[in-house]
Amino acid sequence: MITMYLLASVGGVFFSFGLFLAIKEMWLFHRVKTLNSEQKKANITQLLYKVGLARGILIDKYAITKTGSRWDGFKSFTVIGKVKESDGVYSFLLQPNDQQILASFFPGQHVMVQADIEGQCQTISRAYSLSDSPEKLEHYRITVKKQLAPSRKPDVPSGIMSTYLVDQVEVGQQLKLSAPSGHFCLNVNQHHPLVLIAGGIGITPFISMINAVINANSERTIWLFYSTQTPHTRVMFEHLQHSCKRYKNLHVVMCYSAATSKWLDENEQQPTDSRLSSHSGRITLALLKQYLPSNEGEFFVCGTKQMMAQMQENLLLWQVNQENIHFEVVHLTAGTLRKTIQTSVTTENSIICCARSGKSLKWHDSDEGTSILSLAEFNGIFIRNSCRSGECGMCRTKIKSGEVLHLVANEETMKVKGTCLPCVAVPNSQEVTLDI
Repeated sequence: MITMYLLASVGGVFFSFGLFLAIKEMWLFHRVKTLNSEQKKANITQLLYKVGLARGILIDKYAITKTGSRWDGFKSFTVIGKVKESDGVYSFLLQPNDQQILASFFPGQHVMVQADIEGQCQTISRAYSLSDSPEKLEHYRITVKKQLAPSRKPDVPSGIMSTYLVDQVEVGQQLKLSAPSGHFCLNVNQHHPLVLIAGGIGITPFISMINAVINANSERTIWLFYSTQTPHTRVMFEHLQHSCKRYKNLHVVMCYSAATSKWLDENEQQPTDSRLSSHSGRITLALLKQYLPSNEGEFFVCGTKQMMAQMQENLLLWQVNQENIHFEVVHLTAGTLRKTIQTSVTTENSIICCARSGKSLKWHDSDEGTSILSLAEFNGIFIRNSCRSGECGMCRTKIKSGEVLHLVANEETMKVKGTCLPCVAVPNSQEVTLDI
């Protein structure tokens, strides 16, 4: 009888405490939504994390941080390390000049990197995924692939920022970074299987996710399907090998799109760990079914638009819950997008008329990584922007005539009729006039 009384008393205490946390959590959510000051939001969300993180709350909409504090705009960082990962791919370790504890982030989020590059009339900003665990708050790490000019378009310039970082930036130099942001991120408190599908440099946010799950001492099963051209183009493979040895629930399936099975047998040392395997060809639905025990789990896909469209079709065909499928694009190609959505519009050499500046810009459908924003910047036209991924809405521009196509579909791109977000928009008519 006494034992039952004690159990009931303890249960009542835990229930009351849980109710208190729930009420406090609701109040804190309300405060975050109504505050205008980002600093006040950061302070309150630290409390919210203490109250709700153990319950698996993911509230990245407000860029909530676990430790450190979020900052507005850009602040200065020093490059304290530069590591070659493969040909044309380097990792950069970035430490804040103010020596403050960095804002934590959700695995998979990105930062904006800003630099004044010689020959460019405007400051250049680009988004790069954070490629390490959120627990390392003394510095951030980004991994950058130099984007070369398309082989069929040698007159088109290489990626401005990636070329600058890879070829010119060295240890000791300064860069400016935004606070981490983005909706392509992982909640490490979940326990259902995690399936990561990477194409090329799309591996970078998944390194952050894998590291975070391992460091959290989770028992979560992780499947990584990583597609690259050959063993010479893979990124952080030694780290993945080490992670497989360290974490028994990690499975890595390498897919080499430009290597034959014969070549792999003759030149590639076969993995001794059964949880690390290699295949010739691309990632297919048949391959996923070969390894995955079921279609249950949370699926993240990061790669080219073409790869993402194919993966989405495959996963839906397999009846994966659409709410469990997450995408992020690493190369935006207008021509590929139009093939994907089966439109008959041809906009090669279309013209973008800039009403305010009076300039007319010539568009090339096959330009890798091109958006209206990047084309405008290359031609000396400044458009206010921040995220460059269609999330913040800062670059919203009025369309005076013609049509555009957004490379991503979300709440921001569909919000205001007659406008576009140039950071993720391409022309969809022979002539487009924008209020820039």
